[in-house]
Amino acid sequence: MKRLYLISLVLMLSMASCVSNQKKEPDKGAMPSLEPPKVIGDDWSKWLVGNWQGTAKSDFGEHKDWVKGSCQMNIELALKGQFVVHKGRSQITSLSDEYIKQVKG
Repeated sequence: MKRLYLISLVLMLSMASCVSNQKKEPDKGAMPSLEPPKVIGDDWSKWLVGNWQGTAKSDFGEHKDWVKGSCQMNIELALKGQFVVHKGRSQITSLSDEYIKQVKG
């Protein structure tokens, strides 16, 4: 019986401390700001904006040049410079006969 009394006393005290610690009004510093994000203005982000083209080829051990491809990427700043948007497109330009045999077999 003593244990039950002690456990219930501890539970009541912990619940009372939780209730007394609750705030009536939200803390102004903890609330998220409603103003828009800052403009991305660093030199690297400005340099990155534009159209980019590239190529790639497989380089896996002894199986070099099995697959070749090309890509195009457009990078721009959106919403008055607050976000960086990447749009890309890629395609396979060639497959080696050895690669096709490996995939089929």
